[in-house]
Amino acid sequence: LSLMLGMSGIYHTIDWGPERFAFFSRCDYASIYVMIGASYTPFCLCTDFAYGKVLLGAVWIGVLLGVVLTMFRPSSSRALRAGLYVLLGVALLPIIPAYYHAVSTGVFALTAGGGVCYIVGACVYVAHWPNPVPKHYGHHEVFHLFVFMGAGAHYAAIWAIVA
Repeated sequence: LSLMLGMSGIYHTIDWGPERFAFFSRCDYASIYVMIGASYTPFCLCTDFAYGKVLLGAVWIGVLLGVVLTMFRPSSSRALRAGLYVLLGVALLPIIPAYYHAVSTGVFALTAGGGVCYIVGACVYVAHWPNPVPKHYGHHEVFHLFVFMGAGAHYAAIWAIVA
């Protein structure tokens, strides 16, 4: 989470030249994959279900593929990147029953709510909508609002799992 938010902050707040801007843009997008894998780790490992460990391996393979795609195929489409983020994000679905039984109802609700926020954010990102006040608070800021809500919910869920 720190890597993702840090990269996003570096990318969005400094006026880089075109070459560095493109590099930090790729780092920003790649860090999202790393954050997804890092979030999945406690979610998968807290289940006694063997598929949780298999799923964790599959998610980290997807994370590595996403990082490689982002860093070395910068021309990949916005929809492809967002789709891969969402695909990795919903990969927990096959082990939902095991996860539900492994955590409290509150942790489960935080995990599900965070996932919904991330998916809504991805839809806003791809659609460029809503765009409430385009010059001051546009679709990109709405997207980031959903990312912050999703990150906060998952942070709270992970904190409860490991604490």
